[in-house]
Amino acid sequence: MKFDMKIDPDFSELENLRKRMGAIRVKFDMDHSHITTQSEFSIKLEEGIRDFNINEIELKEGILFYKNEQVVLYIYDCYRAVDDESEKLSRYHVSECETIEKMKRGGRYERYIATSRKTGSFKISLYKDIERTYREEREKDLKVCIHCLKELNYDGAQEKGHAQRREISYAFEIKEFFDAYSTYFKEKPKHTCDSIQINNYPDDWKEISKKKREYMGWECEICGVNLEIFKNLLQTHHKNEHRFDSSPNNLEALCLICHGDKHPHMHISNEAKGLIIKERERQGLA
Repeated sequence: MKFDMKIDPDFSELENLRKRMGAIRVKFDMDHSHITTQSEFSIKLEEGIRDFNINEIELKEGILFYKNEQVVLYIYDCYRAVDDESEKLSRYHVSECETIEKMKRGGRYERYIATSRKTGSFKISLYKDIERTYREEREKDLKVCIHCLKELNYDGAQEKGHAQRREISYAFEIKEFFDAYSTYFKEKPKHTCDSIQINNYPDDWKEISKKKREYMGWECEICGVNLEIFKNLLQTHHKNEHRFDSSPNNLEALCLICHGDKHPHMHISNEAKGLIIKERERQGLA
């Protein structure tokens, strides 16, 4: 049996009370469709919050959370130009793959930052000049790390060849991934999508670099060669690769050859290499 019940409340007493109080009647709207259920914090975090505190990241069932929002890792400072295609840019990570482990061993894990974005589009810093001196922030579509997919055996990636894994990465949807998979990172990166600075040298970098090399007696901290007579062949290296971080414990005096080992993309002339090798031999370091 079906009953239709219509409620017809009587507000006459309330109306009389309003009149005695002299209160002004206002229109009351029961329509709440304009109210969003997503918190203001969630919206800002998705766009990128500059006061994001990486130390508050929590691990819940294998997934990274910041105040109940999931995050991923990617490199903000890319060694590419602003007009490069996404295929040439660094990939974002959803697992602790061999690339992440390699970056940790090399002391470069702090290059990674965290974001809650699940669109595949990220804010990154790219070179805007041919000389690769100045950087500019751009929003680019990045691909997921193939090693991460292999680590998680996503869509059977472990049993497939490299070409097939590339196809899987192209079809990868980060939102769908978080709906179905649990990933983990054992350590916490220092910076976030918007808290990190543009990776340019400070204005007094030449003075900072000179003081560091003078303090080390113009000796390379890796091979030990003394380059006081060839001072231009000794450079100052940023251990975490953040040019803006010129704190003493982040700086290292290195000859061009040892510095080049840290940066495979760095060009060193044969003449410079020859001078350093000869000095190593002369000083009994070869």
